[in-house]
Amino acid sequence: MVNAFTLAQDVEKNDMLDDALADWEKSVRPITDLTQKLSGDHAANRTMSYGNGFTPEALTAARSRPDQPRLFVAAISNIPSSLQETFMNYSSQVEKDYEVRGWYGATQEVLHDGGGATAPLIKAAAAVIIKNPYAGKFVADLSALTAPSAAIGYALGERAVALLGGRPVESYGKGGIAGVAGEQEHVVACVTTTFGDPLREAIGGGDAWISSASKVASAGTAIDIPLAHKDETLYPFPL
Repeated sequence: MVNAFTLAQDVEKNDMLDDALADWEKSVRPITDLTQKLSGDHAANRTMSYGNGFTPEALTAARSRPDQPRLFVAAISNIPSSLQETFMNYSSQVEKDYEVRGWYGATQEVLHDGGGATAPLIKAAAAVIIKNPYAGKFVADLSALTAPSAAIGYALGERAVALLGGRPVESYGKGGIAGVAGEQEHVVACVTTTFGDPLREAIGGGDAWISSASKVASAGTAIDIPLAHKDETLYPFPL
């Protein structure tokens, strides 16, 4: 579509079709070659499958034209840069919005749990450890934790889906632990609907309320995340 639009512009500027094709080839070919090479690189190293999105170099190639701007470029450039980066790499966005200590992932494969043997049950957990900016003090407004938490929902959802290895998501849950110098509300502020809706989207959708658990505890404390079927709900809308 982009190449066709550019060719139409060049045809309008030139009386001769051959001249228009020459101008079009000169302006578009370097961009096409570069984006095709980058697409091949992404396919070879599977970066797209891990949610890493396009590199800055790929975006530069896609948005640039040596002789004149394209109409759609202006529309893209109007999107805040932080939001563009969020679309492409949610983990990086989380690391910009919070002080991240580490990312964690784990899977459990249950072959038999006391009853008759059935298909394996695979459970996946994705987690991120962030510094609590409000540890040791009372702050009434926790919006600094909540507002950017959509990126956490996307990032953890994508990571959990990757851990399942292509298996469909059937249930979900959320939760977290605040350190002993923090409050339960601090971790709750990170897993509100702002977090939950992107999590649903990242795992392929869901109608059910996302069951949750949160608490204040010391380092090394375990937490049980309650799981519920993602589409089983008594309500006509997701909570």
